[in-house]
Amino acid sequence: VRMQDNLANTGDFNGLSTHNADFIRMQGQRVAPVRPSSTLANSGQFAGITTHNADFVKKQADICPAEKVLARPNQYNITIRNGHRHIYETGRGNAVRN
Repeated sequence: VRMQDNLANTGDFNGLSTHNADFIRMQGQRVAPVRPSSTLANSGQFAGITTHNADFVKKQADICPAEKVLARPNQYNITIRNGHRHIYETGRGNAVRN
């Protein structure tokens, strides 16, 4: 079963959209730029402190054990067993732990 076309061609097509029909072109004039008065500029020294900067408290983080190994590679012996790296301090039998 084929659907019947229900569109009827009853008038002339002028190609005018509703946007083009409603749009009215008007001449605009260029506005002169407004410059702020130089008396409004602050003559003092710039502090540069924001509320975020003032409220931020710097946290001290402990050094990661891996960072110690990378900083002093001669003090550590790295061995690989079963796909895992084991790090020992040179001269000691204790493994480095977190």
